[in-house]
Amino acid sequence: MKEKEQIKTFKLKEGNAKNYFKSLHDVLGGEYSDSSFLYHGKHTELKMSSLQIMQGLELIISQAKFGHPLIMEREPDNDSDTIHIYIVYRGNVNQNYNDQLLMLEAGSINSVFIYNGLFPTVTHFPVSSNYNSISLKLSKDVLIQLFPHSSYDLINALINNESIAYHTGLPIQMEALIDDILHYENTKFERIPMLMVKGLELFTQIMLSIKALIQNDKLHGLHQEDYKRLLEIKSYILSKLEDQLVVEDMASEFGVSISKLKRDFKTLYDTSIYQYYTHAKMDEAYRRLKSGKYSVMEVGYDLGYTSIPNFSSMFKKIKGVSPKNIIP
Repeated sequence: MKEKEQIKTFKLKEGNAKNYFKSLHDVLGGEYSDSSFLYHGKHTELKMSSLQIMQGLELIISQAKFGHPLIMEREPDNDSDTIHIYIVYRGNVNQNYNDQLLMLEAGSINSVFIYNGLFPTVTHFPVSSNYNSISLKLSKDVLIQLFPHSSYDLINALINNESIAYHTGLPIQMEALIDDILHYENTKFERIPMLMVKGLELFTQIMLSIKALIQNDKLHGLHQEDYKRLLEIKSYILSKLEDQLVVEDMASEFGVSISKLKRDFKTLYDTSIYQYYTHAKMDEAYRRLKSGKYSVMEVGYDLGYTSIPNFSSMFKKIKGVSPKNIIP
């Protein structure tokens, strides 16, 4: 049967892995059970499995090659006592907030996405030759049982009655653990015990990383409305590349305090507003210069610089090359 080249959407209620497998089967076909899903199409391959590491802690492994885009709409299950940790290890996906997309990409500051059962998500899986992700679903009782001396701080940060999510990068020391998990997923004899051991080790390392972020006041959650606002702010910044950007005016425009605006922007993009704005200007300058239609002076003045030497200096600092050398 010919596989249609079209965007396919599946909807599910957030919960355990078998909800995902059943919903995928309803849309794509393939084979599924309570602990696995397997689909081989003409251009798309998707293999998923789940393993109960202990009561209240589930590991989900996804390996895929997408020949057509796939959209997953997750409806909140209103369970604020369950935390979902989603790690994009290879490839990328886009999270949809108010019809604007935020990329979660392997190796980036956003590759680890943590959210509770009150947080709705719409995930776009683009055409990709290689996609791997690891997910962990855990209950509050697991934190109490495994981290009795740190559970208060972890629960206070991660579990509450608000729709909230966190973004963070994957510490480099965890990459070897995920490589091991992906390796043992494709073995037979030792698969289950090794996945349990490595999965528990990965979970422990993630919690230690979160604890360190909490202690250094670097873990800041974002609500659904925060994501929507930040994506609108990003679009606003990109529309102002030829104008002067004033943070105070932006805060007033979007109805937030200056401190919250700066903190939330840093949380999501891991950079300051002015750094992001400056880099975006230089990206646009590069695009215009590369087109061959503009001189260095025209680009510098058009992007709001009153001094061409200052523009050239900033361009070289960010791009590593003089702007005059970009013009073909």
